[in-house]
Amino acid sequence: MAEAVNLNTNIATSLTVTMATVRSKGTPHTGLQSIVVMEETQDIQTANYTINYKVDDAVVKTVSSSSAVGAEIKADMAIDGEGDYTGNHYVIVADAVPSMTLVAGENVLDVPVRAPYAATLKVTTTVNGTASEETFELTETDAKDNSYSYAFSKYVKSGDVYYVCDADKFAFNGTFTDGEVIEKAVSYTNADENIVFFKEAESAAGKDENCSWGGGGHVGAQNARDRGVSVGTLPAGNYLFTVNILANNRRSVVLRQSTNDPMALVGTSNEDSSTGLKSAYFALDEETSGLLINGANVENSKTNQSEDYDYVVIRKIDEMVIVGDFAENGWNVNGIAMTQSTENEWTVVVENFEAEAKNYYYKALYHGTEWYGKSDGSNQNFDFTAPGYGAGTYTLTFTVNTSSKTVEMTAEKQVDYTVVGCFNNNNNDDTASFFGTVWDVANNDNNLVSNGDGTYSKTFYNVALEAGTIKYKVVEGHSWDVNWGFSDKEGGNADYGVNAAGTYDITFMFDPVNKLNNGYNLTCEVTATPATVAKTVSAAGYATYCSPYALDFTATEGLTAYTAKMDGSKVTFSEVTKVPANTGLLLKGEAGNYTINTTTETIAEISDNKLVGVTKAEEKEAGIFVLLDGTKGVGFYKTTNAFTVGANTAYIKALPNDARFIGFNLDEATGIEGVAAEKADNCEIYNLQGQRVMKAQKGLYIINGKKVLVK
Repeated sequence: MAEAVNLNTNIATSLTVTMATVRSKGTPHTGLQSIVVMEETQDIQTANYTINYKVDDAVVKTVSSSSAVGAEIKADMAIDGEGDYTGNHYVIVADAVPSMTLVAGENVLDVPVRAPYAATLKVTTTVNGTASEETFELTETDAKDNSYSYAFSKYVKSGDVYYVCDADKFAFNGTFTDGEVIEKAVSYTNADENIVFFKEAESAAGKDENCSWGGGGHVGAQNARDRGVSVGTLPAGNYLFTVNILANNRRSVVLRQSTNDPMALVGTSNEDSSTGLKSAYFALDEETSGLLINGANVENSKTNQSEDYDYVVIRKIDEMVIVGDFAENGWNVNGIAMTQSTENEWTVVVENFEAEAKNYYYKALYHGTEWYGKSDGSNQNFDFTAPGYGAGTYTLTFTVNTSSKTVEMTAEKQVDYTVVGCFNNNNNDDTASFFGTVWDVANNDNNLVSNGDGTYSKTFYNVALEAGTIKYKVVEGHSWDVNWGFSDKEGGNADYGVNAAGTYDITFMFDPVNKLNNGYNLTCEVTATPATVAKTVSAAGYATYCSPYALDFTATEGLTAYTAKMDGSKVTFSEVTKVPANTGLLLKGEAGNYTINTTTETIAEISDNKLVGVTKAEEKEAGIFVLLDGTKGVGFYKTTNAFTVGANTAYIKALPNDARFIGFNLDEATGIEGVAAEKADNCEIYNLQGQRVMKAQKGLYIINGKKVLVK
């Protein structure tokens, strides 16, 4: 509410200054002898005003004062009642704060107010079958915010045992209505008796449902290595030190005893910027006290600020670890923790192991003292130079038997498959010339992609074909001496008839698991390349796009396409009219459906385009920029969690700075440098037709896998 202004009117002031006579070289000089200064203020008209705060027809508070005519007087957003309403609190009813401009005479402003919305949140927490209930009274803020949140931990301790939360999200967030009773439940069913220490990173609960207790933090700079989070004392044994890393700050979280160097260390570096759960193995030969968690500095006195992380957990391993010469290949030389599968047998599976052509040595460490290798106690090894192995990507399975004191490893090579064919004749040659007649296998990406279920497939777009028979077969692992055909393992060919010359899309589907006639199931589907593709632009006015076809936008009215380049930390969007296949684009246009022509022209690749296009849905790690209509408007927001990029869309990879938002004004054809912004709104929103949308309007949507009604 504006304050009254005190005014003095009709004030006149007279000031006389007498000047002395100045002599110069004996000659009197007559100058300015006096100054008269007059000051007078103008008459300013004032007016009285009254603000009545009313619940229905009842006045709960009155404010009266005066101010200058023409002044704008605003009501308060919230008030405390007076008189019969003393002790009651109210907020205004209107969306905006009411105001009035004073005129001569009396001025009255009636402001409807109401009691703040109030609700009740009841949370039932069940740990190992025992339930307890907490009740929270929720009250709308003076700013009319009626949101609420309740965060809970991934682990809770009951007695001496930690239990794991059944849910994979760790906060309830929402809004309440007046008088609503909100009931929520959290359950902890499974015990993890091997956990000996658990600690949240933050000191107070947050609102991020993806983080235990709703948020994260870090171990700050303690200025000495014997300070930090106290773990206390642990008995002798083997342990895993696990931290859920939230940001790639190129620092670490460490476990140490007093001022000693780290016993276990996890974090990120220039070489490994990945986030998520990271673990380090450590062993204690005897009971050890004075254990601390702090930063990673190894100097004599200070510790640095550590990584941003969610929580830290120390878990006792039931003392079986595989060790070996794996550090140079990405494994922790300290060991790989195993799990017990039977009374005497332990197993661990390591996927995507990149092997060189050499021997790998390994053995198992049991109870921290004895080694188990072959029956004679020596190291076991696996020869990757043997026939059928060699350099490549493998799935390794280690099996240890503590009764027979043996450790064995099996290696399964993760092969890929390549389709080769002859598209311009009808011969049945099965010679080397067959493989390179038309399809240049040396210069084209002909690899079949795993579908995750044992089958492989790939689509080749815009293939120019003559009428005739397509001949094709698949080869394994890019090795021409291992051929897999359609009906027999010895390399039989498959074929597909094409009635007319033209441009086609060819999809190969290969199933090496479900055999047909003692061979392998390789099929081919040929469809004509479409003359046009369709794209929808939402009400946001922007969309990203990526097509497997070369595109020509010159005939598409109302739709403009842009690529993105980077100059330092500035992203610039440039208009394009024709683009090659698989180009990431930003589209601008009014909301609606558009038809875009494909083209068979040879179009040069666009160099250094920062918009990365995908033609099928792909999950990406946190840190990419995706197009959203979020808190700062339409722009590219940096994701804080893993994000599934939709099919036929595009994203921008992480910028080389701390930017969290990329805005743009394409009407001026300028890019805008990334600047700090709020947390990205990176939820996934779909309509009931299964189409992903930028922003939920009124209606029913699927948001993060749940059906939500937006009013």
